[in-house]
Amino acid sequence: DTVLVRRATDKLKASAAAWADYARQQDEVRAVVPLMVLQVPNTPDPNEIGRALDTIFERYPELPAACVAHAATSSSNNPIKRFMVVPSYCSVRLLFSVTGD
Repeated sequence: DTVLVRRATDKLKASAAAWADYARQQDEVRAVVPLMVLQVPNTPDPNEIGRALDTIFERYPELPAACVAHAATSSSNNPIKRFMVVPSYCSVRLLFSVTGD
């Protein structure tokens, strides 16, 4: 079932449009680029990942294919190591994050 993925994708799309409108109104050169994070288990079912991606791109076809990234979190107790930093020049809008054990 992809109900949550569909809802999240619709929210991502609406949020991106709202930030783009706001940036235009404020004469900003760059708009905020919202990021969707999908948490998956350490060994995700490739079919489930494919279903999620298919759903996302069906709901948001304007999304470039290069917007998808994968981040494996560390099992370290150091909270800084548990996050992936997406560079500001990157067009990532969809991040798959492994939840660990």
